[in-house]
Amino acid sequence: MAQHVVDRTLPGQYGLTTPDGQPISYTLYYNDTQAGITDFVETFEQRLQEQDGLLAGRFELFF
Repeated sequence: MAQHVVDRTLPGQYGLTTPDGQPISYTLYYNDTQAGITDFVETFEQRLQEQDGLLAGRFELFF
């Protein structure tokens, strides 16, 4: 299914070249995840860091 999106849907929707004629290539990437809470905590920490570092490490906000 994902490969179909890369092969058919994306080129059909966005084309094979940029407006100035440069080629576009589409690649399928897999997210190697750790099931469960590990991914959630990692994402939560990344979101906290996006706030100019003001909330970095503030895991009490998790609850």
